[in-house]
Amino acid sequence: MRNEIINPIDDFLDNLSLQRRLSEHTVSNYRRDLLQLAEYVEQQNISDWTVLKSSQLRQFIAFLHRKGLSGRTIQRMLSSIRSFYQFLIKFGLAESNPAKAVQAPKSEKRLPSTLDVDQMSALLDNTRPDTFVAARDRAIMELFYSSGLRLAELAALELRDIDFGDHLVHVTGKGNKDRVCPFGGKALAALKDWLDKRDQLGFLTSQPYLLPNKDDV
Repeated sequence: MRNEIINPIDDFLDNLSLQRRLSEHTVSNYRRDLLQLAEYVEQQNISDWTVLKSSQLRQFIAFLHRKGLSGRTIQRMLSSIRSFYQFLIKFGLAESNPAKAVQAPKSEKRLPSTLDVDQMSALLDNTRPDTFVAARDRAIMELFYSSGLRLAELAALELRDIDFGDHLVHVTGKGNKDRVCPFGGKALAALKDWLDKRDQLGFLTSQPYLLPNKDDV
């Protein structure tokens, strides 16, 4: 690799380590990012860092994206490149920062992990509602699974929110928006079993909430 390409990187890494006293792990990340760019620059026959253009850097980013690197990883690399060019400009080794005009591709939002039908069924079937707490927990899981409520909505449910005849639960969600969610027969049976046991606890009968927390049981 040509001295015009590698020497400024070495000087920058020394500055990070000796002057800014960044951790060895952080400096190693900068080194890895910049060496990948240096290899690309060499392949493109770019003579030194002063002539790298934003358009060429975009091509490098597109190349990384095609290789399967995530938007977050590419964003980190662009941050490394921006810092490197700030160093070059400070010491008169470049006049402008080509990375300022380049953005990383957006990362795809990952869907939250969920249990599949068989896993959820196994979990529910292994819950034995033979105690107050177990009956409450089964009611929570059955209603949660059946209605698709958010956790905060489930915790805030009151007895008056449940329509046992039509198998409906009335919810006030985000932005104080009201909606109605249906629930199935298994959730209904679990709720009724819990309420039967709940009624045996005299100090719970005055509570408006459907599912008291553990400290109340």
